[in-house]
Amino acid sequence: MKSRSYSSRRSGETTSRADFETARRAALRAEALLYTIVIRPVKSENGRNTAGEHALETIADSTGGAMYYPDEASQLDAIFDRINRELRTQYRLGYYPQPRPPQGTYRSIEVRVRGNYKVRYRKSYYSGGLAN
Repeated sequence: MKSRSYSSRRSGETTSRADFETARRAALRAEALLYTIVIRPVKSENGRNTAGEHALETIADSTGGAMYYPDEASQLDAIFDRINRELRTQYRLGYYPQPRPPQGTYRSIEVRVRGNYKVRYRKSYYSGGLAN
């Protein structure tokens, strides 16, 4: 197994000028699949500011990615291996909506499967394609 280097920040992001919705829409426009990882030194939410974590979880879910909460850095290799396996075993579905949506609008998506399966998917898409 090769060694990996990890960086971490001990405090919340304080310099961004983008709000949550702007960041979420940017991720959707970029057609990004976001996986977020927060190492929780304290498992209880009491006394912790978890707003940033909830925002990351929402954005990850919106893009079809996932959020991971390891208790310590030693769990990161297993998480990265899981993400790697998942990215190599994806299915891509496509459809052409009728009528065609106007350019520059967001459209909701819902995917349902039969049986006892769990599926993650992008919850919406930007109809204008990639932003310039």
